[in-house]
Amino acid sequence: MLLIGLLALQQAANAQCSFYTVTMEDGDGDTEITWSLVDQNGVVWASAGSPYEATLCLPDGCYTLLMYDAGGNGWDGLEWDIDADDSNWDQQATLIAGSQGQVHFATEGASCADASDCAPGLSPIFVEATPGGSPNQMSWILLFNGVQVSSGGSDTRDTLCLPPGCLVLQQFDSGGNGWQTGTVRITDSGGTAIYNGTLASGSIGTVNIAFNGGDCANPGGGGPGGGGSQPGTGPGGGCGAFAPGGDCALAGCACDPFTFSITPSGSGNTNEVPASGTFSNPAFTAGPPWGGTAPFGCLLAGELNSTWIVFTVATTGVLQFAFGANGQQVGFYDWAMWPYNGATTCTAVATNGLAPVRCVWNATTSGGTGIASPPPPGGNPGNYGPPLNVVAGQQFIICLSNWSFVNATVTLDFFGTATIQCGPPVLPIELLSFAAQDHGSRVHTQWITGSEHDNHHFEVERSADGEHWDSIGSVPGGGNSPVPLHYAWDDERPLFGWSYYRLRQVDQDGTPHFSQAEVVFHAVEVQTRAWPQPSSGEFNASGFQSAPLLLDALGRLVPIACTGSNDESTWRIRMTQPRTGLYTLVDPDQKAMPVRVAIESD
Repeated sequence: MLLIGLLALQQAANAQCSFYTVTMEDGDGDTEITWSLVDQNGVVWASAGSPYEATLCLPDGCYTLLMYDAGGNGWDGLEWDIDADDSNWDQQATLIAGSQGQVHFATEGASCADASDCAPGLSPIFVEATPGGSPNQMSWILLFNGVQVSSGGSDTRDTLCLPPGCLVLQQFDSGGNGWQTGTVRITDSGGTAIYNGTLASGSIGTVNIAFNGGDCANPGGGGPGGGGSQPGTGPGGGCGAFAPGGDCALAGCACDPFTFSITPSGSGNTNEVPASGTFSNPAFTAGPPWGGTAPFGCLLAGELNSTWIVFTVATTGVLQFAFGANGQQVGFYDWAMWPYNGATTCTAVATNGLAPVRCVWNATTSGGTGIASPPPPGGNPGNYGPPLNVVAGQQFIICLSNWSFVNATVTLDFFGTATIQCGPPVLPIELLSFAAQDHGSRVHTQWITGSEHDNHHFEVERSADGEHWDSIGSVPGGGNSPVPLHYAWDDERPLFGWSYYRLRQVDQDGTPHFSQAEVVFHAVEVQTRAWPQPSSGEFNASGFQSAPLLLDALGRLVPIACTGSNDESTWRIRMTQPRTGLYTLVDPDQKAMPVRVAIESD
């Protein structure tokens, strides 16, 4: 992918602008460094490497510095610097680690914090923390819809774009004696204080803060999209009446068709998507695990100018959709999609604990992108993943990345046999948590409901691939309950290796609803051994269902000839070049415990 063309400085001379000197120092690893300076309209004003020095005439506004390192180890402390030629204003940045990153800043005299910089339906609020008697002991976290949107210490400033609602301020003091006059002050765009308070004593405190007409006493109250109508506030989550936002907690709810705007908005209030190549944001060069020809991986550049969208499946069938098809696509639209279950999903993605079910890193800038087979007219197979079998009541969340920094209107069309429900589903339970863990010979699942209404029963479902599911156990539901209830069920015969678990909750009328999936690795508990010990290089091994591998003390693969017995768990092994030493026999499928092998060669 190529960024849009560099705007010539002669064009800037025709607009009102100020002169800035941009420098990039040189040093160890400078040949690996590249960067681009992009404004809020997607215009690239400079793109270079290291070393670099030039004078730019930049209009006042908000800018993004995109940072890259070919070695994947950051910039080794080298700094990018911009200085105003007529004052003491400057801004520095560096890529601390990894292969890519970004920094947002406003030029001298500009602001990135007024209402025009927030998406429709969102308003800015400003957070400022001031130190007290022991500033190093003070810290805080700000949550919206159960998702962290800001955090800091005793001297922090932040700007957030949020709809009407209720914030939760979690206060911490490591000394256990309060903030000692340290404060957190939150104001709106007019300068009016929404909150100005302190942790008076102790080590922890919690404050609910209503803003823009939100109502903390009534979860369903507030303005459009406020309170309980937001994703993450109840079972399965809902969606606000405002446009999709740049955070998982601000996801808009898609109907069919669904039209929304994308801008060079950055990663919202918080960056929830882990780096490329991780569990929540995988990369692959040999093709995705669900098939298809879409190349490379998911969000290879991370959460870049993101838009988060939730949708609900109304009828069971095959899910197919497209962003920007029929000639509408402008630039590269990369995206990833995860199963959705409210605020717990946002946290699971951010903490690298939830795998996507589909994703595409665009091959072209035309023909739209999504999941479909075949692609819609004009669509490129490299922009589409395979369809997904879905069940009524399931929810999914998509993070769409505006890689090309464009301002555009995007249409999301659904055209599979599965239909989409407009608005949040009415679910019979409030699922507070669901977990699955390996406990040796079994996998233990447990879950907690906050309340239940006409809940008939739960089914524990298991999958080897995250797509095809089998019911393996059933637990009666609580019917109608206003209080939390705890449940548990054990899988006594788990699959070997990686597998997925989820809940299928069934109403009194038979309607099913699903939780998000949990991933578990289970190793078979079979005794492994090798004999005789020591040997001259020929020995027997048992407990391995597949032909084992032999590693030396440095972890290198050692050539062997391996012959299996009739039951395929006992093996005769002969080293082709035996040498005295200690070796390790391992299972290539990681389903059996490794065993040490001693060799005494002549």
